[in-house]
Amino acid sequence: MGCGGSSAVTIVITESELSGTVMWNGTYEIRNSLTIRGPLTLAPCTRVRVAADVTISVRDRGSIRALGTAACPVQFESANPTPSAGDWGRIDIYSSASNDTLFQHTRISHGNGGTYGVVWVEDRATVGMDNVRFVQSRNRSIQVEAEGRVSTFANVSFESVDGELMKVPPVVIASLSPVTTVTTTNPRIVLDGSTMTGAAMWRNLGVSLEIPTTAIEAGAVEIAAGSVLRMLPEAVITVRNRGALRMLGTATQPVVIESAKATQAPGDWRRIDFTSTSESTNLLRNTTVRHGGDSTYGVLWVDTGATLALESTTLSMNSSCDVGGEGTVNMTTSMFMRCAR
Repeated sequence: MGCGGSSAVTIVITESELSGTVMWNGTYEIRNSLTIRGPLTLAPCTRVRVAADVTISVRDRGSIRALGTAACPVQFESANPTPSAGDWGRIDIYSSASNDTLFQHTRISHGNGGTYGVVWVEDRATVGMDNVRFVQSRNRSIQVEAEGRVSTFANVSFESVDGELMKVPPVVIASLSPVTTVTTTNPRIVLDGSTMTGAAMWRNLGVSLEIPTTAIEAGAVEIAAGSVLRMLPEAVITVRNRGALRMLGTATQPVVIESAKATQAPGDWRRIDFTSTSESTNLLRNTTVRHGGDSTYGVLWVDTGATLALESTTLSMNSSCDVGGEGTVNMTTSMFMRCAR
C-alpha cells in the first residue's frame, strides 16, 4: 500500500500492557491479551495481527486512535496463517479509558464477539467510528452498554458477519447513520431494552431494528421514513412521562412495525401503549402495524387523556382488536377496529 503497514518486518508484542504515549507504524503481532493504559496511535496502513483468543482492553486513561486513510486503512486481523471468523477475541473499551478512542478508515476482521461484541463499550465509555469495516466477525460486531456513548458513527459496513450487527441502548440510535452490509444473513441492530429519555430522530439505518420492551420518556422519538421495527416476542413499547412517538413514513417509504420472528404470525408481540402522561403529538403516519395483539388492550392502547393521530396507517394480521383505551384517536385515511369498551 506504499506506507507503514506494507513492511515485511513484523514487530511481536508479548507484553501484557502498554503505558505512556505510543505510536505504531508498521506490522505488529499481539501474542497475549493486552491492556492499553495510555494513548496508542496507529498510523495509516498499520496492521495489527492478533493471536487466537486474545482480547485488547483499553482502560485507565488509555485510548486507541486508529488513524487510517482511504488509501491506507489501519487493519486489525487474525494472526492465523489461514484466518477465519472468530480467530481472536475483541476490543474492550472501559469507562476508565480516555473518551477519544477512534477507529478511522479501519478494517476489523476475524474477531469473535461472543456475548459482548468484537468492539465492546462499557457504561460511561465512548467510541468513535468513521469509515470502519467489520469483516468475517463471529457473533455480534458491536455492543454498547446502557450508558455507553458513540461520539461519531459514519460509513460503517459489515461483511460476512454471522450474528447481530450491533446491540445498543435506544439513546445511541440517534447517533448512528445508515450502515452497509455485504453477504450478511439477517442483518439487524438490536436495542437493549432500556428507557429512551429525551428527544431524538432515529434514521432509517438500512437494516431493521429489533425492539424489546422499551419505554419512551421526556421527549419525542421520531422514526424516519423507510424504517423497519421488528418487535421481539411479548414486546411492549410504552410512551409516558412527557414522551411521544412519531412515525414519519411516506407513501413510498412507509414505516413498518412487525414481528422479529423468522416465521411471523399474529400475536408474536404485544402492543404500543400511549399513556395519559404522554404528549399529545403521538403520530403514526404512513405506517404498517402487523403481527401484534393483546386480547385486553389491542395493538395500540390509547389511555384516557392520551392522544394519537393515525394518518394513512394500516393495521393488519394482528391477533386482536386494533385500538383500545378511552383516549382520543384522530384518524385520516386509516381504518381500524376499536376494542370493545
